Amino acid sequence: MYYMSEQKTILMILNQKFLPDIRVEQEYEALIKNGYRVFVVANEDGFNNKNYEIIRLNPFARWSQIFNLSLSYNPILKNLIVHELKIRGIKDVDIIHVHDLLWSFLGLQLKKHYKGKLIIDLHENYPEAIYHFQYQQYCCQHHNTCQKRKNNLT
Repeated sequence: MYYMSEQKTILMILNQKFLPDIRVEQEYEALIKNGYRVFVVANEDGFNNKNYEIIRLNPFARWSQIFNLSLSYNPILKNLIVHELKIRGIKDVDIIHVHDLLWSFLGLQLKKHYKGKLIIDLHENYPEAIYHFQYQQYCCQHHNTCQKRKNNLT
């Protein structure tokens, strides 16, 4: 096992529930084995496990979704995360790892606060999703396929 002279702190931010999430669990365990201290920020859903340091956020349901969907910065969440880490004795975060596009601006604000590195790791192919969404809208507008689908359902 590799040990660092000074333990570095990683903050992983998820846009979904944590535990279970196999991709994050494997990453978390690998980082711990390599001497990092890791915190996962996730919503209130999910299971708790004493082997994981999890900061559960009540994402202020509607307000947080509005901020995230507009891809803008939510100062309430940033301040809440900083406060939760301070309670746990964490003053510095070396790496902020954001797993989802919707939380990227929150990650950027935390990077500025902690002066750490920021990783935005997108697991979805957003350009492709936007392309398909636009294609579906085009088809519905120009070929009346939405009306045909609706008629088939009734």
